[in-house]
Amino acid sequence: MIDIALIDSDVEAFGHPANCTEPASGSVVSTSTTGITVTVDGTTKEMASIDSADINIPSHSHTFTEEDGCTDTQSHTIDPDTGEPTITINGSPVYLVEDAVTTDPTSGGDVDITTNSLNSEITKT
Repeated sequence: MIDIALIDSDVEAFGHPANCTEPASGSVVSTSTTGITVTVDGTTKEMASIDSADINIPSHSHTFTEEDGCTDTQSHTIDPDTGEPTITINGSPVYLVEDAVTTDPTSGGDVDITTNSLNSEITKT
């Protein structure tokens, strides 16, 4: 089974100092609309596609020293590494809930999409 990610899905970015925010939390955000939606128990959400979404990781630190604490604070808005599309809907590859979809541009740590934001299995089998 493959779990499809939706707009507002949770994201975790790794490779940051344990004394700061590890992992750094973020979410899948909409950049436009494709109209590809699913409704579960009366809640409608848009599927996240390469054409309509980015991963946003708000302000988080990349460096820690005893003297200065958490520094080198940045935020990132990035796309997953597309590679070969696993699932394409209306010609656009969709994001999947999976590990190592891309890397944090500063730490080089993996970025994982951890939920589909409805806490429900939305899958293609």
